[in-house]
Amino acid sequence: MIKHRSGPRALVSRAALPLVLVTLGALSSAAALAQEGGEELVARVDGRGITMAELEASVEAQLRQLEMQRHTLLEGALAGIVDKALLAREAEARGISLAELLATEVESKTPEVTDVDVDTWYAQNRDRVGNNPKEQIAPQIREFLQRQRGAGETTRLLDELRAKYEVQLLFEPLRHEFDLTSATWKGSESAPVTLVEFSDFQCPACRGFNPILGELLAEYPEKVRVAFLQSPLRNIHPQAQEAAEASLCARDQDKFWQYHDALFADQSKLAVAELKATANTLGLDMEEFEACLAEDRYAAQVQSDLDQAMKVGASGTPSVFINGRPITPGRVPSLDSLKAIVDDELLRLGQDDASSGS
Repeated sequence: MIKHRSGPRALVSRAALPLVLVTLGALSSAAALAQEGGEELVARVDGRGITMAELEASVEAQLRQLEMQRHTLLEGALAGIVDKALLAREAEARGISLAELLATEVESKTPEVTDVDVDTWYAQNRDRVGNNPKEQIAPQIREFLQRQRGAGETTRLLDELRAKYEVQLLFEPLRHEFDLTSATWKGSESAPVTLVEFSDFQCPACRGFNPILGELLAEYPEKVRVAFLQSPLRNIHPQAQEAAEASLCARDQDKFWQYHDALFADQSKLAVAELKATANTLGLDMEEFEACLAEDRYAAQVQSDLDQAMKVGASGTPSVFINGRPITPGRVPSLDSLKAIVDDELLRLGQDDASSGS
């Protein structure tokens, strides 16, 4: 039942009625003006209209980032809801409570963390624990490792339940579109999955991502291809712009990937003289290479790549997108996280039976 509010507060006095009508008339006129010329107006300055499109364009990058955050939040929430539904369905099928299911399938199967496990973790993570003595933080390490193992068993159980029960995800991932006509490609032209990477040759994290990307391509040789776009963060990496342009000059001589790998192999050698020395070592035609650099042949293309990065909120490097889906922009994604998205894309495309490139 819909209840309507009654009584004195719900009534408009006769004395106030003309004012209400005038106000409504003014609002109607403003609304009409706001749609003049088929464009929505948000302001006027001395007769000049400012459109909603102009307003949105002024904060396009920030709006994209908000859109990504919203979609990521919704995707994470949906995953949690689906997981809970699967666990509840399995508990119902077994005729037990959810707590009993987790005790049987997770807690009882989670190996206990030993003193050796704690010692090993401490030794391998000295840079993370600082000067804290092992005896002082051993309880926290043990608790962390135990939670980690429990999470692994929970993931195993959920994977089994996804195979047992039909799960249909209808919520489409957020996807961005890119102009890849200027990109440098690697991998099979017929690959159904395209990984777009915005990178910076002076960025340490980009260097760390390079071998991970190599492993991914090795595991999916016919299923994944890479589109490399330049994103030199000039405000913090003063040599990145010149390195980006130099790599494209090397591409003119079919040596982009060799040059790419050489720059990442030693990021201390990115001064112009060293960029030329690397080109010479790789056997490039130096007269052509130096002319390319001197005339700033690819400065505009690098800026175009940067503009694309900003439009999708990729303000850090490396920023990775798989079939348009953003993957932890500005951070190094793990191989497992990349494989999970690639496998999901192959599943959506009906090619999951050949997800490892076979």
